[in-house]
Amino acid sequence: MWFFYFFWKLEFVAFSALGYTDAFAFWGYYGVPYVDQQMFGAYLAIIGFALWTGRRHFRSMWRGAIGSYRGQASSPEALPPRLAVFGAFAGFLLMVFFTYLLGLSLLLGVIFVALYLFIAVAITRVRAELGPPVQDFPSPLPLLTNTVGARNFSPRDLTPLAYLSWNTRIFRAHPMPQQLEAFRIAERARGSLSGMSAALIIAGVFGALASFWAYLHLAYWYGASARMREFLLYSAIEAFGHVRSGLGSQQGFNPGAAVAILVGLAFAAGSMMLRTRLVWWPFHPIGFAMAGNYSTNWFWLPLLISWIIKASVLRYGGLRAYRQTLLPLAYGLILGDFSLGGFWALWVAVTKVKIYSFFP
Repeated sequence: MWFFYFFWKLEFVAFSALGYTDAFAFWGYYGVPYVDQQMFGAYLAIIGFALWTGRRHFRSMWRGAIGSYRGQASSPEALPPRLAVFGAFAGFLLMVFFTYLLGLSLLLGVIFVALYLFIAVAITRVRAELGPPVQDFPSPLPLLTNTVGARNFSPRDLTPLAYLSWNTRIFRAHPMPQQLEAFRIAERARGSLSGMSAALIIAGVFGALASFWAYLHLAYWYGASARMREFLLYSAIEAFGHVRSGLGSQQGFNPGAAVAILVGLAFAAGSMMLRTRLVWWPFHPIGFAMAGNYSTNWFWLPLLISWIIKASVLRYGGLRAYRQTLLPLAYGLILGDFSLGGFWALWVAVTKVKIYSFFP
């Protein structure tokens, strides 16, 4: 990630030197060099590789879904194959129907939901392989308008897309990676995956209702315009800014953005192929995709320092020193950081005095 962080910066400088004056506009996400599009192309390669390597498992799941339940009673899966597969189809159709009720055209609703679910799978795959400290993923609204062209969207389509930006803005709080980690914990503890699935469903329903109540309660208690104005105003400007710029826009299909998707896909696919064939190849396509997000500006130096320490211990101390010394030290740092953050959170809740902001 730290290498590709500098790679992206050099790319910005190179395009700016070539005369693309918008290379630094919004960190290049909505213009040259089309960071979002390149990241999206990289995620296409990552998910495509995952689907290809797991094709036998997915084939068996499909056969279990369309066949009988014989032999499925002892399956370690969280859900029976039939319920998982057809439940996914039903959920997809319900989500498309929701966007249709919101005002999106049927075709755009299918594209939007498919794009949303694809990014959700990409987030979960990245968490499983890397576990980044932050995650910023391309938002479907600017990705669609900047690639397809705002001129090709009607006002009736642009407005519902803005209202859907609350759950598609960089996907930092997406629940799917947490759900995967919960299943992993249950698997390592030799617990019931189906029981964990039921617990996650209950927690999801309760968490949604609790968050709705908490948001309204805080907005009325503290005053939305007085204490929450900056967040609400910025969210509205960001969401409806795309609508405002898209209304009456003459921008059509953007070939540069489409080429950027292909470039990101080719670069990530090539890097993935090299990793499977060359043990010494150090670059991972997830690093290429994740280093392009804005939040890496906050974490590139800690990532570089931790990489230097880890590489040095492995190089001069070997795997034993890494496992016996470095891993316990790292776990202790993480536990200490979260323990202190939890303590200050409880202190603020009791004293009502904000003295420390724990991040992340």
